[in-house]
Amino acid sequence: AMKAFGKLPASEQDDLFDFEVGCIMARLGERGKACDALYSALQRNPGLLLATESMVTILIGLKKYQTAIDFIHEMMEKNQDAGFCHAQLAVVHHAMDDADKALSHGLQALEAGDHDIRIVLMCAMLHEAKGQLAEAEALYRKIPAGGGCGGSGMNLYLAEFLLRQKRDLRKILDTFNTACRQEPNNPRWQLRVAQTYLNLGWDKRGKDLLTMVLRDPNLMEELRHEGQALLAG
Repeated sequence: AMKAFGKLPASEQDDLFDFEVGCIMARLGERGKACDALYSALQRNPGLLLATESMVTILIGLKKYQTAIDFIHEMMEKNQDAGFCHAQLAVVHHAMDDADKALSHGLQALEAGDHDIRIVLMCAMLHEAKGQLAEAEALYRKIPAGGGCGGSGMNLYLAEFLLRQKRDLRKILDTFNTACRQEPNNPRWQLRVAQTYLNLGWDKRGKDLLTMVLRDPNLMEELRHEGQALLAG
């Protein structure tokens, strides 16, 4: 791809050219050169937000958090999209494990009209971690149900939240069962069904399913530990 781009005449090497080259350089592991190309794209077109997002991602990977923060603040001083800028600051601070600033900027992004599902989810999870359950639930409910909803019309993030709260178990069981049918090769949802069974007091069904799910090699290790702890308890 780089060889092909190199054949383009200088007259065709515009902001999108720099953006594409920057993305390819990042995939090649040449992240310094990638940042240079993306910065060039933004010099040509400050409104190319995909280039900004890509550069912030690269800077986070390089652990150059303050460089990313300074760059975003420069954008804000130029009256760039406030919601987008706060969303990017939230991502950087989240990568720095600064939950308070990540949540603050995330909420400012949402207030400014940025409705990126990743930011909604981040803020919901941060609220939940702080024990601010009403605020967390309100945000989980804003996430569209999409293809992974059951007859309850509930999104899976909300269903998992309610499972952790041991609430609306019959409704979330419907949601998880539907997810099992839609994603039969994803054992996450079978695990959630088993957990819901146990919370409903259906111990034999729950333990039998849980034992089966724990043998699935596709189960994420984090979820496997969760299931093993539940079974041992």
